[in-house]
Amino acid sequence: MYGQIYSPDTLAKMSIAKGGSLIFVYSSDKTTLLYTFYSARKAAEYLGTNHQAIMRYIRNGGIFKEQWFLSTSLISSDKKS
Repeated sequence: MYGQIYSPDTLAKMSIAKGGSLIFVYSSDKTTLLYTFYSARKAAEYLGTNHQAIMRYIRNGGIFKEQWFLSTSLISSDKKS
């Protein structure tokens, strides 16, 4: 299986199976889903930081770099706050 290329869907499933979770990136007002990553490391790589910072912002609920809200769950339209 070395060198195997997986689809994003398969990578997400493998990450969740290993105890990881999807990372959802919303606009700062929590209304628009901008990005979805299959791991905190991939989110960190894209956003120019490290995975510990990503997880810290998810736990604390702060606005990352004053423009993004990070979450491990989808925000439904009736739960925005």
